[in-house]
Amino acid sequence: MKPAVLYRNKKILLLIIVLLCIISHQAAPLYKVLIPAVLKQGSAYFIECAGFPSGCSLQFEFSDKTKSPKFPLVRFYSWKDRYYGKQQRNTIAAFVCGIHPLAALGTAKITIFDKENTVIYTQPVTITAENWQKEDVYLNSTLTELVTKPDPEKEAQAKRYQEILATINPFGIWLTKPLEFPVSKPRITSQFGIQRRYLYANGSKSITFHAGIDFGKEKDTTIYASGSGRVVLAEKRIVTGNTVIIEHLPGVYSIYMHMDSLAVAPHGTVRAGMPIGIMGSTGLATGTHLHWEVRICTVPVNPLSLMHIDFFSKLHTIVETQEGGDFD
Repeated sequence: MKPAVLYRNKKILLLIIVLLCIISHQAAPLYKVLIPAVLKQGSAYFIECAGFPSGCSLQFEFSDKTKSPKFPLVRFYSWKDRYYGKQQRNTIAAFVCGIHPLAALGTAKITIFDKENTVIYTQPVTITAENWQKEDVYLNSTLTELVTKPDPEKEAQAKRYQEILATINPFGIWLTKPLEFPVSKPRITSQFGIQRRYLYANGSKSITFHAGIDFGKEKDTTIYASGSGRVVLAEKRIVTGNTVIIEHLPGVYSIYMHMDSLAVAPHGTVRAGMPIGIMGSTGLATGTHLHWEVRICTVPVNPLSLMHIDFFSKLHTIVETQEGGDFD
């Protein structure tokens, strides 16, 4: 082969290689994940991201090889002012996640899956400890029987409760700002994450952790919705008494237990600060109080972490709701 022809063929081959590299680079997804390097037990996080298709989910694998539930990708819509009074709708994507209060410490891994459950992204993170307090709770014979006595209705209620909290409604985007306290002038009597030892009247005992925050007030104290959402449960239960569950975001629920009476019904919508009931001592309660809880895809998280989160500062002009129309 003549040198000129050989040189020309090499140039063509080099050009093809360069073009293939450019095409390959352009085709490769550019993923962006904004996540703290260190995450705390029992806290909620909005993990903002970009480049991920709809239907993705994020899962934690902890140092002891246990795994969290899969947290869905949520797309929030906000409006930004443009010139001449016009507005432009933008999309902010985030995984709304929670770290279990008893999650194993040390190096963990986040894995992001596409809607076909294929791994498309991984990243290491570190889980650090919270110093959970401990307390003993003494139960009289009536409350001991309430907890220990087998009851088919109690089991049916527990199953329905878990099914509700495990439901992920992709269109249930209601929350427009951080959560608020569900009572005015709150007086916390039991913090989130406390390691509790129940001492029963029959001499037995059990150990668990406190999955919410307790507020002590007078019996006629009004309880308010801590954030905008949809009521998915409002009923009297054997263990938790008069209980309300509000859906705020896909997989994100706030729970209100032991109320004396209820002011809302299932399937109704509420705004933050709307009355939902009156404080009481129904169910497994040793005194008048409200047990306030937040779950993300069944994972209990400290409600205070969703009160102080700063993600919503980007959503100050968010569309009020993506489901159910206006709050009428």
